[in-house]
Amino acid sequence: MGCTTLPDDLILETSRPAARGATLIIYVNVEKYHGPGKYEDGQMLVSVQDAIGLYRWRSDSVRVTVGEDGRFADLETTRLESLPPQDDSEITVVGTLWCRPSPSQPPGDGVK
Repeated sequence: MGCTTLPDDLILETSRPAARGATLIIYVNVEKYHGPGKYEDGQMLVSVQDAIGLYRWRSDSVRVTVGEDGRFADLETTRLESLPPQDDSEITVVGTLWCRPSPSQPPGDGVK
């Protein structure tokens, strides 16, 4: 994941090829970020785009624990609901998102 700190947010995002020529995009915004710890009001968007359409799922109540030096974020089990115009559906996400070091950041320095 690419990880970027802003004055009051930690943004984690990635885009990668998916099955059958689709593209998967994952975006997480840790609101009121101030360093490692637990956060209650994260925002998450997962989207898949293929030749037929764009499918998106979102939540504004993601519980995230940011690890030491901001090197990773653990997501608690979260239900994401679909966004229009797609039919009602939901997905469940859980796991650890690891931050990819930036070229200007020394190894092991983490996101601060």
